[in-house]
Amino acid sequence: MSNKKYIFFEVLLPLFIAAVMYLLLRPADTAIYQLISSLDGEKVISGVRDLINVSSLPEWFVYSLPGGLWLLAFQNTITWIKRFKGKWLVCWVLFASMLGVGLEVLQALHLTDGVFDWMDVLLYGLATLLSLSNIWLVKWKWEFYVSNQSSPKLIGAVFVAFTVVIYFADIV
Repeated sequence: MSNKKYIFFEVLLPLFIAAVMYLLLRPADTAIYQLISSLDGEKVISGVRDLINVSSLPEWFVYSLPGGLWLLAFQNTITWIKRFKGKWLVCWVLFASMLGVGLEVLQALHLTDGVFDWMDVLLYGLATLLSLSNIWLVKWKWEFYVSNQSSPKLIGAVFVAFTVVIYFADIV
């Protein structure tokens, strides 16, 4: 898989899906809704939101899945920046997972905004397993992931920064 395909399918696509979910399914006080509103997109987004019956969707889909998708994108960005190798790569991916779980613990202790949810923790765990599977697949030279792995680290840093900002936007 080329870098462009990896970035699209493993980083940008999960980010995009989560962003659309935040934009269309969550209350209007989310950071992404405010950003789109400031860019004069509120009328279009409000029109689409009116067509969606959020109460008919499972609660985990609306409130837990976007966080799992953000974490997956963040972890996949880390593996991409590290070029799928390195002694500490698995530790970095697990550290990112612990950030997500740690935020849930802070919510349980009422030290930050939000509500602790076991479904969030479960989806963070699934995201971590998916991200670790990328590392395992590359280690075993699965062609889908190994071709053309050289890219500028600056682009990866931008993806990490963007992912972190959006991930924490849900908590602010």
